[in-house]
Amino acid sequence: MNNRLIQTVDDRYDRFLSDESKEEGFADTISFPSSAEELPEIIQHLPSDVLTLQGANTGVEGKSVPHGGHIINFSKMNAIREIRLTSENEGYAIVEPGVTLMQLQQEILHQLKRNDFFWPPSPTETSATIGGVIATNACGMNSYYYGSTLGYIEEITLLDKDGQVHSLRDLSASGIFPSDSCITEAVLKLVRKPEHILGISFFFDNEEQSLLCADRLQSFVPSTENAWIISMEYIGKTAIQLINSARDQLSALKTVPLLPSGTASVIYIETAGAEDAMDEILMDLIDITSEYGSDPDAAWALTGYSEIQKMHDFRHAAAETVIQFIEKKHALDKRIIKLGIKPASRGRTFSEIVSGIMQELSAANLHASVYAHIKHSDIQVNFLPEDYEEYQKSKAIANNWI
Repeated sequence: MNNRLIQTVDDRYDRFLSDESKEEGFADTISFPSSAEELPEIIQHLPSDVLTLQGANTGVEGKSVPHGGHIINFSKMNAIREIRLTSENEGYAIVEPGVTLMQLQQEILHQLKRNDFFWPPSPTETSATIGGVIATNACGMNSYYYGSTLGYIEEITLLDKDGQVHSLRDLSASGIFPSDSCITEAVLKLVRKPEHILGISFFFDNEEQSLLCADRLQSFVPSTENAWIISMEYIGKTAIQLINSARDQLSALKTVPLLPSGTASVIYIETAGAEDAMDEILMDLIDITSEYGSDPDAAWALTGYSEIQKMHDFRHAAAETVIQFIEKKHALDKRIIKLGIKPASRGRTFSEIVSGIMQELSAANLHASVYAHIKHSDIQVNFLPEDYEEYQKSKAIANNWI
């Protein structure tokens, strides 16, 4: 065994045995390759057939938590080899798998000397690595318009367990990513940001009405071809309460204004296109949301990427505050880990799904944070147990909705 490349797991590596879910695993050995050239030697001398591939361990579903065997952590393979534009609207970046989303965007700005190109996948955690985003096909709040992460991969280079190198192109067509292979390099498609962008936050003091409004908005189609919807997000009452209580701990929220008093839920809609066409969409959305009790005078209309980032930070805080909550409970009882589900629709509407699960939780005196991508009915329910007994009760309710 190469002691430089393959190291025995001891107390120094405890943080690589868990992710943001707080699920805890175990492993015998671990490697931190700094280049693709080191990977074949690691794979050739693997001491176990059980292999866990890791990026930044920012996942919340336990997918990077090892269950024995060997860990390959790619955080040191973080080189950006090239960034180049190929046209007025497209370009590419060649990166190693350990590059983070934040690192990529900063380097795009540095190398291109302009801030109007980006890689569209937008998971909430910007410290996530490119390899992890590709492997899990994580998309984020802009996926309604931009689509799957795999649609923005020109090519990936893989190393399989036998040490063979493979190149894959057009992953969006195949929809297949070989999970037992290591990404050694990826060619990412960069696209130009829309010139004009508008983000609108609608506030509701009645959560049930906001859920019915979400049902209505799912079928909303702009009447103009010159503007389009990029994202449509829902943030529920308990999520807002968590965010408000954590404002002092989350630096990103310092620039986000306080929500209107009495806000029980938020629907955030992002649009792009011609300015006059976006104004037309705004008026249509005001008409719809007003029917369900949202005060148009209280709504926020934000233009420009720096202003819109405030609502992105707020939406990110919905996930971050759940992690903070679970960290505190996990410190008191190691059996409590993140418990989240995406409820199956089974023919139910958006409002029926959310209302149904919240009614079950209320009857059991339990709580959960809910946020969602409205257009996809992609609803995330994160349970908030105070102790292990509540954790077990929440788990039983979760099983009914999977």
